[in-house]
Amino acid sequence: MHWKSQSSADGTVVLSGALDEHAEPAFFDMEQALPAGKALVLDLARISQVNASGHAIWVKAFQRLAGKREVELHRCSTAFIRFANLLGASNGYLDVITSLSVAFECKDCHHEFEQTERRMHLVQTTKAVDASCPQCGADATAGDAMQDVLTFCETIRKQGARRGA
Repeated sequence: MHWKSQSSADGTVVLSGALDEHAEPAFFDMEQALPAGKALVLDLARISQVNASGHAIWVKAFQRLAGKREVELHRCSTAFIRFANLLGASNGYLDVITSLSVAFECKDCHHEFEQTERRMHLVQTTKAVDASCPQCGADATAGDAMQDVLTFCETIRKQGARRGA
């Protein structure tokens, strides 16, 4: 896994690559480089793969980060959401996810693109999100990725119901 700090006002850090057993040094380096106490926005759209070891490292790193500063997760990738679904996403980071990055493919020209969906919009829906191809305007589909997104949203709705939200 790799990380890159963006020069934006919100303090965004972009994580990319595989979240696996090799991710710990990158998290350690990132934590050391971040200014203390400053709010942190993690962009997860480029996380391509997550395995059990990587998720364990993620949970520990997230808990350390969230214990020192406010953290938001933006543009969570389908790979990240898929793994969160497998584990029930019960490790404290559901509440700080603000958006998901959904991969689509055009039915006509087969152009692949990503569309960011806001958490609140997704949590309120129970059906697939529609998208139009930016190249040809035809309908696009998210395929299996949309089922992962809908499962994730159902988990958030259930957690909200248990909390009385």
